[in-house]
Amino acid sequence: MKNIAVISILVALVGCKEKNEAGSTTSPASSSQLTTTSSAVSSAAAPINIPQGIDVTKLDDKQKKTLSSLLDSLASPCNKPHSLRTSLKTDPSCKSSPHAVKYAVALIGAGATEADVKSMHTARYPGKVEAGPIDVSGAPSVGAKEPKVTLIEFFDYGCPACAHFAPQLDRVAKRGDVKIYYMMYPLESHPDSGPAAQAALAANEQGKFKEMHEKLFISRAHKLSDLKGHAKASGLKADVFLSDMKRLGSKVEAHKAVGNKLGVQSTPTLYVDGKAYAGPLQEQFVNMWIDEAIELKAK
Repeated sequence: MKNIAVISILVALVGCKEKNEAGSTTSPASSSQLTTTSSAVSSAAAPINIPQGIDVTKLDDKQKKTLSSLLDSLASPCNKPHSLRTSLKTDPSCKSSPHAVKYAVALIGAGATEADVKSMHTARYPGKVEAGPIDVSGAPSVGAKEPKVTLIEFFDYGCPACAHFAPQLDRVAKRGDVKIYYMMYPLESHPDSGPAAQAALAANEQGKFKEMHEKLFISRAHKLSDLKGHAKASGLKADVFLSDMKRLGSKVEAHKAVGNKLGVQSTPTLYVDGKAYAGPLQEQFVNMWIDEAIELKAK
């Protein structure tokens, strides 16, 4: 069962890149590949020392040893010169500490090794990072009218990892306190993704983005004849749809230019309130980032 969890997270980390860059890679925001090697070997002889209040009911003894070791080796998420354990115990001003611990517990429970958790902790808490504004002009959006947190996804309709992530992000949108903007980032390795992106934006012009978005991922059929069929099934006006598709090609390129400026290298790439997401592309972990962002705003 544990191996299945590890494979699940590994699949969720692998993204799609341009065809001139060999093979698949992890998202730039998800830099660690998970392995099935035991993470507790180095700390096997160390006693388990987990503070009260941390829920470890879903961890076995080996995983608890891993967590105990990580509490001492992970840095403070508030960029202070002490460990996560010390931060949790003596620094109440660091509101990220409980979130960092919960994140580590969830990753370990899902099969991550000690090295995996260290890598993702470092990626999530890299120090002081300025989250600048991202231009989402003309991007379709779903979610709350007055969101507490804004998510921005750069994606490609021909990317298997994007298709895997899409229903999970749909569930995140149903939280009721977030808004998600969808930025088109068609890859050259998927030649039909550009027209698919144009079709999605054209459908958005007629208020049918969600319907088209779903069809494009489920069918994975993106030839012009397929796009016309999706438009018809979505109840779109055919002539307007085709005209808008042609017109919105420049908007797709504009979306991609924004991504390139940000340093997007693969899809899907997600931003949480302007900060590059650095975790597994799964609903559970995205929600943990959102929960932390909301609490930090309430400080």
